[in-house]
Amino acid sequence: SHLYWETHRYGNGIQAVRFGNWKAVRSNMHKAEKGNIELYNLETDIEEKNNVAAYYPQLIQKATELFNARERAVLKEWNFY
Repeated sequence: SHLYWETHRYGNGIQAVRFGNWKAVRSNMHKAEKGNIELYNLETDIEEKNNVAAYYPQLIQKATELFNARERAVLKEWNFY
């Protein structure tokens, strides 16, 4: 189970997903070159100061799949891509 959300308000748009103790964030969604996915273990890093994405490629893959599985919004301008 997971919780997905996105916003267009911060910078160039972000996507985020929470699954278990993990939170993944992808920024620059309105740019052609999307931002790298950041990964945080909220059990040990509640302030999200230590991006551990480089150490958990399998979790980055899972986050990517969750980001890509989002349903398209009814209004075109609400979608990132």
